[in-house]
Amino acid sequence: MDDSRFNWTLIYAVLLALATLVTLATLLLSFKQILVNESAVQYITYSVVRSCFIYSFSRFLFYLCVIVNYSGVRDVLDDVENGQLVGVRVIYSDETSSGKSMVVLLALIGDVALLCMTFWVILLAYEMARLIAKSMDRGRAMESHIVHVYCVRTYGIAFLFAALMIVSALLSPQQERTVRDIALTFQLVCVWVSFLYPLGCTLFLSLKKRTKKVVPPTSRFLHRRIRNLVIVYCVLVFPSCLVELLNRVIDVPIIWVGLSQALYYLSGGASALVIGTSVTCCYRTLRPVMPPSVYEQLLEKGYFPEELEHDRIVEPPMYRPIFVNTDIEGSTSLWATNTQAMSDALSLHDDLMRKELLRCNGYEITTAGDAFQLAFHTVSDAIRYCMHVQSKLLKVDWPPSILKTPHAARCYDIWGHLLFNGLRVRMAIHDGDEQLICSKHPTTGKMTYLGMSETVARELGDMGKGGQILISESALAIYEDERAILSEDKVHGAFSKQPFDLFERMDLGISFQLYELISTKIGDRFRRDRQPRNELASSRLMLLHPK
Repeated sequence: MDDSRFNWTLIYAVLLALATLVTLATLLLSFKQILVNESAVQYITYSVVRSCFIYSFSRFLFYLCVIVNYSGVRDVLDDVENGQLVGVRVIYSDETSSGKSMVVLLALIGDVALLCMTFWVILLAYEMARLIAKSMDRGRAMESHIVHVYCVRTYGIAFLFAALMIVSALLSPQQERTVRDIALTFQLVCVWVSFLYPLGCTLFLSLKKRTKKVVPPTSRFLHRRIRNLVIVYCVLVFPSCLVELLNRVIDVPIIWVGLSQALYYLSGGASALVIGTSVTCCYRTLRPVMPPSVYEQLLEKGYFPEELEHDRIVEPPMYRPIFVNTDIEGSTSLWATNTQAMSDALSLHDDLMRKELLRCNGYEITTAGDAFQLAFHTVSDAIRYCMHVQSKLLKVDWPPSILKTPHAARCYDIWGHLLFNGLRVRMAIHDGDEQLICSKHPTTGKMTYLGMSETVARELGDMGKGGQILISESALAIYEDERAILSEDKVHGAFSKQPFDLFERMDLGISFQLYELISTKIGDRFRRDRQPRNELASSRLMLLHPK
């Protein structure tokens, strides 16, 4: 074996060792719990990484045998290849396989793992595209059944491939070559399909995304994941497929064969890296030295999963948005009492509001002083957001001086349960109608909404008391419809409702019932809310000022 070919073998071994380490780390760190009975996508993703690991590890061991000349395999390959770049599949030929059962077994394991990997990649693209289009799973029983079917088909075909390769060794030399060529050609076709099909799915979904017909905002995360996987996989796999196809009809220069094969050997590790991690890891590493402005921009874009539940980009709802309007009770008095303390408290309030907004897939339309105007894609997300904010306001470490004011003091009921702590935020939920005009602000780039329902939503935000969550009758009806459609209701059982007041605008001919949503975690803080605020405080609450 000449030096140039031996150098390629060393390069392959190093790249495969790196791919093996990456895939192993992904298996150990990113798949601590595989929900086989609950998610076909998760199981298929795990199977892709597992197949990549087996393939990379077996190929690494193969080239290690070549480097150390195990059982004279390097000398035999040098003779058979006749000056061409050393390849794995030549080990299957009769003149090289004799007495090399261990090396042949490593090559066969790698080819079987490669075939399985192609099937799992195709299935992963199909399942993710289906989730993007339908935005719901099949239910536990059906997901488990689908996983079982995929396993039977994938491993069944892999078993037939391995059996065909083994049986070919028992045939005459001519028959052996024919059978082996058929099996390896089938494998090559599967590799081509494994990047052409995901590429087609991605292009189709991207086209539908631009026309805003298929991809819902809650599925943009899946679309981005499959797009990144397809880009990495295609860039690394396509050159090898093309070179192998051309090599059947012409003599491809050794440099192109070597480079394409090197890229292919990186495909497993790179795919595992895309599946198991993201650019978030890099941002998390730089977080301690990151400027606050950069951190806020990245936070708004969905990074830092330890602070956000979903790594996704939140886009403004374009059709019948669900408005949430918030306001701090007694803010004018608080500003007049202690400007610095109120400034610090408002900063804590704003951070909490925006942090929970991203977690609940909400969109910030604008702020006016201490009031927020927000939009959500579903009423469920809007309710979940309000419940989370009210609960976490009780846990904020407010400035001590702000807790000494009547509008922000800690309040307990007669049993000692904490009812209020710090700033008290009133919140109202209302649904937008079909007559809304949506347009981007020319300066800020933010989506703005103009229409009667938006005006009504802002007025509802001023009707409640600090700590109350109000919802319009129409928005509540939409929530009931969502419960029948959504596969998972994250707020069911988290609140109760009771009638509040009628909202009436005689000049506009508008009249509808309002309801108050009461968090089951906090309880009813306004059992006597028909009384004036100071009477409520004296009759039901014990106001405790910090010493």
